Amino acid sequence: MDGSSDAQAESGSWLRDAEKATGRRRGRCSFDGCPNQAEVGGHVWIRGEGCFIAPICRPCNRHDNPERMQGAGACLRANIVVTKTAMTDMTTTIMLPKSPFLRTASGNLSSPSRENLDTHLRSARTFSRRVLEVDLLTDPQEATFGITPANVAVHLEQRWQLLDVATQEIRASLTATGVNEQPLSALGLGSCDLWKGYIPLATLIVKRWQQHRASGCTGAFVVGINAPPGSGKSTLLQILQMLLHNASAQPPRIVQIGSDDLYMGASKREAHTISTRLDPRSLDPEFDGLIAQLKHASASDGPIMLPRFNKGTDDREARGIPVQGPFDIVLFEGWRVGVPSGELHGSNFDYTNLNAPIDFMIYVDAEPEHVWHWKLQSSRRDYEREHNLKWTNEHTRRLRQMWELWILPFLRQHEQPLRERADLVLFKDATHRLQKVELH
Repeated sequence: MDGSSDAQAESGSWLRDAEKATGRRRGRCSFDGCPNQAEVGGHVWIRGEGCFIAPICRPCNRHDNPERMQGAGACLRANIVVTKTAMTDMTTTIMLPKSPFLRTASGNLSSPSRENLDTHLRSARTFSRRVLEVDLLTDPQEATFGITPANVAVHLEQRWQLLDVATQEIRASLTATGVNEQPLSALGLGSCDLWKGYIPLATLIVKRWQQHRASGCTGAFVVGINAPPGSGKSTLLQILQMLLHNASAQPPRIVQIGSDDLYMGASKREAHTISTRLDPRSLDPEFDGLIAQLKHASASDGPIMLPRFNKGTDDREARGIPVQGPFDIVLFEGWRVGVPSGELHGSNFDYTNLNAPIDFMIYVDAEPEHVWHWKLQSSRRDYEREHNLKWTNEHTRRLRQMWELWILPFLRQHEQPLRERADLVLFKDATHRLQKVELH
């Protein structure tokens, strides 16, 4: 029986208590088809009757034996004697004191737990659903998403459906939709990250959007997403768009825009004596009102032209992308998003107008050294794609200089403080896997 490991026998041995109560000695394991000798008194759940102690072998008593978990369809042999015990069905009482998928002291999901969770997510068997239900009720992170015993079955079914849809769409996504993106199938997304991070995040955003609409607020619900360069913001946007379209009975109308697309073109930067797009002044003031325009767009306004910037050529694309409002959700991502006005190396910047329309702020947190390696990978990929030339050690040397001069100081001084101010924080490890989610 799942979740009975913390129960204590009166004499210290369930088997001795059962032998004393029945006056019979142990024999073969009570499970039908098991040839082993009984060694322990194990909790078994008999459908329609409740919890009993039966003499079973140690392998059949293991908590991770899938053939012996509740709902797996195991049967007891005929003519055995079992002893009624006071333990109750987990459908009414949660017996586990902690999640079956353990977290570290810092709250991160451990590697063995990730592998174990992936195994259960690949299974449609009843026992796996039961384990996942227990996890939803006992993992402290899940409580932040509003999961309770009263609604856990609904949340579990919704996640299963979204995981199934997401898995199919990821496999089918073989082409990129933008110059700075990769196909979803090439991103190496795991079931664990979808289940523990991206799916509950998408359902939370849908819930907040619906509350926003029900409260009478005008305009679209604007989600700001800040993450350091190269840390997978475009990936997060791709996943969220796909999940948001499937997480609501009435799919929201979504538009996305990145702060990287708001950079000045090369000639305009030169005219303003801005030597690099990494200078925080390089966002074009021409687009200061773009997020507010998207938030309040209507059908009568006509198309809105979204700019596009190609980091491989370090210049703005000649043609933007027209979008037509109204919109339900605006996804605004970038390493400048949500950052208050400030200064870096004498360059004063003010993103107040860009950030003012944001209703819900997300920050993606990662170790700076991990960010450096991600930035190096994305820069190499962009350069080789656009120039058809190999990236060299000299390119790496120059990028490291720019990293230490512009990117790292901006990250430490202006982005990392968002960990405390954002509505939600996603924590990533060196391989882009989600470690935990904090909802403030």
